[in-house]
Amino acid sequence: MLHEIGHTLGVAHSSLPTAIMFPHSVHDRESVELSEDDINAIQTLYGPSLPKPLSTTTTTQRSEAVQSIRRIPNLCEIKHKVQKVLVLNKYLYVFYDRWVWIIPLEKKLIPSPVRISMFLPIPNVSFKNDGYLYQKANRDIHLIYKREHMIVDPDSFRIKSSQYLDHFGLPEYSRVNGAVNTYTRRTFIFFNNTICIEMDEVTRQPKSTKFIHETFRGIPPSIDYVFRYVDGIIYFIKDQHVYSYDEFQDKLVKEEKFSLEKTLGIPCQSEEILAHLKNLLSMIINHQIILPPEDV
Repeated sequence: MLHEIGHTLGVAHSSLPTAIMFPHSVHDRESVELSEDDINAIQTLYGPSLPKPLSTTTTTQRSEAVQSIRRIPNLCEIKHKVQKVLVLNKYLYVFYDRWVWIIPLEKKLIPSPVRISMFLPIPNVSFKNDGYLYQKANRDIHLIYKREHMIVDPDSFRIKSSQYLDHFGLPEYSRVNGAVNTYTRRTFIFFNNTICIEMDEVTRQPKSTKFIHETFRGIPPSIDYVFRYVDGIIYFIKDQHVYSYDEFQDKLVKEEKFSLEKTLGIPCQSEEILAHLKNLLSMIINHQIILPPEDV
């Protein structure tokens, strides 16, 4: 039961055999206790229980540590502020500021976020106001970040090559708004709010330059980002609204508010249920509740 409660709270599987969240965990002890790995996973998502102060003063070191932990975002709390999305290698990458959630497409269970810099070798990388990714048919990841176009290995995430956008024919002071490789293997880069260029895959130069609405009918200007999803639809995001474009029908098929649940199929549990479960886990961690052993 405790294993399933952990999943409900968004805690992913642990690689530690003694942990409650180990995929095939069997407990034959007289009581079931959370391992340190289980506790760390919960605290990564929701922050630790703060101890009662022993005095009116606290050390700067403890204060900074607590603030650092609490800065780890909860995807369901910032679900309308998602900044980038990428489908890659059977996983959904959801970006916010300096963080990324790597979610299995099969189960879509929300794990703990990790720093973007942990899998992209770029110091202090943030996708808050920059950073656009797409994957091509040869599996290479293409990243546009701070006016550089990088080709990233899809397995090691090592940067294979890098060129400034000037080499691709973009104006010197252009501001990129998005990039996507479509299901028909066409690559588009969106810039300066209203313009998109189609790239020639051989010469790596602009094949055509048009207003966004000329190439993608019904899509508004000034998009925040764009991504291709597994359902065959290209999603354009603007001001927390999603515009679903079917390139095979060449038309806008839906417009609605962006939602983790509706747009990406990622479930966010009721806040009231989460509050009760978090309180229950807190009591278990503090040994106020001792669970009976599970039947073997």
